[in-house]
Amino acid sequence: MEMGRILTIMRNRNKRMNYWPLAAGLIFIAAVARLLPHPANFAPIGAIALFGGARLGRWWGLAIAFGAMLVSDIFLGFHSGMWHVYVAFAIAYFIGRSFRTSVTVPNVLGGSLLTSAVFFLITNFGVWAEGFWLPTHMYPLTANGLITSYVMGIPFFGATLMSDLLYSGALFSAYALVQLKTQYRVVNAEIGTA
Repeated sequence: MEMGRILTIMRNRNKRMNYWPLAAGLIFIAAVARLLPHPANFAPIGAIALFGGARLGRWWGLAIAFGAMLVSDIFLGFHSGMWHVYVAFAIAYFIGRSFRTSVTVPNVLGGSLLTSAVFFLITNFGVWAEGFWLPTHMYPLTANGLITSYVMGIPFFGATLMSDLLYSGALFSAYALVQLKTQYRVVNAEIGTA
């Protein structure tokens, strides 16, 4: 069989295949990891949001990431800073959406780094900004207070960065491997019937 026909079979079959159950399963497994003991800020949710945006499309990725957060927050506890954490993960979802038609290693790596940076910037700003509505807050509502908030967040940034890189690599790699294996089976089945 000629190579052109094989590639056409793979492209056509890939358009018809529903990878959503696999993606949802991978996200579920990563979300459960958030409930297991782990270092501070070493959690899979940023990678889940990034992966969901790139691979699930529509709003499913965002809904699953937020669902994983809500379910795990029931067990871990709700707090006043949740809004900025959720905003950071929503942005991670849209970062994933930005490269959904071109999921490459550089895009996943760049998306993971950007997700970590966005999380750091938004959550530390949120901790500082809580002083506007909470009677007790950690940092003064001054430029120095904001800088102090970011400086105090630096030790947590390493764990965020490592977890986003690790979990993004695992999610995108597992998805790609299963997708390739499925396509291989499809092509073999099509060739066998030709």
